[in-house]
Amino acid sequence: MQLHSRTLAVLGAAAIGLALLTGCGDDDPATETAATGETVQLRVGVPTTANALSAYVAEDIGAFAERDIEVEFVPVLSGAEAIPMLMNDQIDVTLGDGFGTITAAANGLPLAVFGIATIQPSDVALDPAIIFVKDESVTAQDLAGQRFAVSALAGYHELSSKSTIDTLGGDSSAVEYVELTPATMADAIEGGDVAAALITEPYATQAEQRGLYPLAAQAVGTQGVSGTLWVATQQQAAENADVLAAFSEAVEAAGHAVNEDRELARRVAATYMTVELEVIEVMRFPTFTDSVTDFASLDRLAELALEYDMLDEQPDFDSLIVELTG
Repeated sequence: MQLHSRTLAVLGAAAIGLALLTGCGDDDPATETAATGETVQLRVGVPTTANALSAYVAEDIGAFAERDIEVEFVPVLSGAEAIPMLMNDQIDVTLGDGFGTITAAANGLPLAVFGIATIQPSDVALDPAIIFVKDESVTAQDLAGQRFAVSALAGYHELSSKSTIDTLGGDSSAVEYVELTPATMADAIEGGDVAAALITEPYATQAEQRGLYPLAAQAVGTQGVSGTLWVATQQQAAENADVLAAFSEAVEAAGHAVNEDRELARRVAATYMTVELEVIEVMRFPTFTDSVTDFASLDRLAELALEYDMLDEQPDFDSLIVELTG
């Protein structure tokens, strides 16, 4: 990991004083970093979608600064784009597609999952990822033989779409999946290039405002499954465990804030999303996990992938998951 440090004597002294007052020991990764008087800089791969909110909110509420982390947000279009950037040292950590990350690791990439970001809600009305079709006359059964757009082929959205279509009584095995960026999916449906698409926020709200019909939320077929993950390389996780542990603490705190305070979520979303404020004011937000280090939701994800033959064998989670203690 290309971690760049700079000495901040005043902040370091203040942090040491705070550690003494609060009784924090050397086992606290944030305290360790602060005690050295150094701020660690991380390049963080994030999309311009609602899934990235916990990272942006962590920056906004000072959760990164409290742990002596300075972040540079690097835009990524999808997990499929982010993983090569991670391996090529263009970013240090990234928000990744849950299934795409598992697949990449199964293909030999030395990836480390060190946190869960979003999880599919039990209340499907809260899901920010929705299957849209041209109008309400189109059913899941009608998608057989049709083109269906997802943000990344062989990724989580393809898997979740298959499960949701089948749950609704359709036949996902007869659907042709194509890859499009979320921002172009509504145009593709309106133009007849695809019959349906799984669209994430903020583009889902835009699609609905344009008159496209929300057939179903992806959570219909994926309740309790992890959607996005925090990912690094195995080398980064081994060499910088304290930094990644502090990062995890920051995004977990921010995720709680997003879940509890939608006005905060909307205010921060407006600072990085390239959509109209009117969209942000009514859009749905993802559900962030209560604990970023609770990896149980990955088991259900693997079960679903095996069921749809999108994985050949059970993932080696013992190698892929890195539980950081700082």
